Amino acid sequence: MARVILVIGAAVIVVALTPTSSSGQDWGVSQNIPNPFCNDPECPEYGETQFTFSGDSAAEIVLEIWSPDTTSIVRGSDPAALAPGVYLLMWDGTDDYGVPLPEGAYPYRLAIRPVGSLPVTYTEWQVAEISCDAPTEERSWGAVKNSFRQGATSN
Repeated sequence: MARVILVIGAAVIVVALTPTSSSGQDWGVSQNIPNPFCNDPECPEYGETQFTFSGDSAAEIVLEIWSPDTTSIVRGSDPAALAPGVYLLMWDGTDDYGVPLPEGAYPYRLAIRPVGSLPVTYTEWQVAEISCDAPTEERSWGAVKNSFRQGATSN
């Protein structure tokens, strides 16, 4: 197992690379876990969330975490040239300056540029929810996810 370093904002994230076989699949990102998560150190449920992404061909990858209204990127990884494999990235719910973000639904996606290719493609939107007030079972994740998917299709 090789080790790869990705930089997301000011934090350095070490991720593990697991080789995969070439099956012709493109790059993709899974729903973050846990979701929702709490980024308030005072909260008993405080923690980070994990993104898992993978691909079967070498590419330059950027993880983009957007503001709830999708007008700006609040946290983004530096471009990383990655070999085929499965990657994990942790996020603590802070912006590019290390400031904790307010509760809300933060859309994210991967920007992918295959090696030797100019066009950048994007994965489908996913949504990471920061929520610290209610117990996990009372959080409105389903409603947030459904309302976002109905309203956001660009960028």
